[in-house]
Formats: sequence, structure tokens, C-alpha cells
Amino acid sequence: MTEEQLAVMDRLTRVAIDERLRLLENVQTMTSRCIDDLMRCRSMLPRPTGNPPERRSESRPPPHEPPVIQVFEDQLLPADEDKPVPPATA
Repeated sequence: MTEEQLAVMDRLTRVAIDERLRLLENVQTMTSRCIDDLMRCRSMLPRPTGNPPERRSESRPPPHEPPVIQVFEDQLLPADEDKPVPPATA
């Protein structure tokens, strides 16, 4: 590559990185505003009475509770096909 090509690539790369940083800063600002709004909403709610519910750090059920999966007949695949079976029409 020539020096001129490297200089052009350097400018384009810097511009792209600057744009990404600007977008990420906007996302960070918007996220902070959402957090502030939720904190204000929570502060206006009455405190719960009695024992507070346990907080889970993850959204998955605990290991002793298997997840519930619902499968309907119109979602099943025949053994010899890759396409879903269309739902029956009445």
C-alpha cells in the first residue's frame, strides 16, 4: 500500500471509530436517563410490608424447577420433512 492509501485508510478508520464512540455515548446517556426515571418511579411506590420476595440474579428458573415448554401440534415437524406442518383449517 502507498502512503496515500494508508493515510486515507487511517482517516476512514478514525471516522468510523469516532462515529461508533458517539453512538455508544448516546446509548449510555439514554440508559442512564432510563435508570434515573425508574429510580424516581420506584421511590414514589410504597415500601412492601412483610418479608421481601427473594431476588433472583438470573431470569432462568432454579435448577430444581424444570422449564415449562409448550409445543402445539401445528408446530411439530414430520420426521421426514424440514418444513413445519401448516395448521389445520376448519
